[in-house]
Amino acid sequence: MDSGEFRLASSPNSELTTGGRFVRPGSRPAQRGIAALLPLLLLSAPLCAQGPEIGQAPPPLLTISRNSIAGGKLPLFARVAAEYSRYLKGVNWPSSYVALRPVTGPGDALILTGYNSFESWGHDREEIEKSSVLKGKMEQFAAQSGELVAQRREISAILQPEISYRAKFDWSKVRYFDVITILTIPGHGDEYLQNRKIVVEAHTKAQVDEHLLVYQVSSGVPGTTYFVIRPAETFEGLDLEKRHGEHYDRTLGEKNRARLHELFAASVLTQEEEYYAVDPAMSYVTAAWAGAEHAFWFGKPQP
Repeated sequence: MDSGEFRLASSPNSELTTGGRFVRPGSRPAQRGIAALLPLLLLSAPLCAQGPEIGQAPPPLLTISRNSIAGGKLPLFARVAAEYSRYLKGVNWPSSYVALRPVTGPGDALILTGYNSFESWGHDREEIEKSSVLKGKMEQFAAQSGELVAQRREISAILQPEISYRAKFDWSKVRYFDVITILTIPGHGDEYLQNRKIVVEAHTKAQVDEHLLVYQVSSGVPGTTYFVIRPAETFEGLDLEKRHGEHYDRTLGEKNRARLHELFAASVLTQEEEYYAVDPAMSYVTAAWAGAEHAFWFGKPQP
């Protein structure tokens, strides 16, 4: 049943983080069956985690399907993704996922899926295996997208609540995402955590009107990778300088600013920032997930 929140058949006792640090809950799930046969499909398993209610905390486990689109073929890829989304709507699939088009960066399209636990993720994959009809459709769409994707990478990451800021928000209202990829120096994770805690403290004191979700990678890319995700309801909301302002600079102070630079230099190997726009046609969400934003997600007012 679609309850309108980020949930799956999750284990309520799953502990994915301790003290803001990543705790590996088990070995990486084996890729088998239909998911192993479709490396170029835009998603390995549709999101059974329903969209969050207003103010709901983000999913503890996030999977990111990063699709590097062959030159000039993003419009074709978008059409295939939209066709797959329409198919799911036709069969009333109870799951939701959010697709992102690149605004800046190398031109990768992202598919975001959220889960409450690894158990939930595994259950989602098992449901795909059980449906011969859905498996057949996945094979069909995989064949269509095969020549459009130069490379595809599946990534899983764990929410780090202690170094996130105002993580609760209404996902249905988000139109853009700022995704910052941080690769830290092995053995220097503590310095990066100190850096992020100073940022969160300054944001809290200055009451900055933004949301920061920090996830640490568990598989798919080096484990010392973090994603800092900033959702925005408007394109203007991506303007970090305007959102922070002089008040934030005064709250942070010169001493903490110098300390931030010091900790960043000691812990970060590379940083890459990319802007993405939410693509409702490529996404698949339920009516309960969309809520009052039905017109944006479905292209028409709610009946």
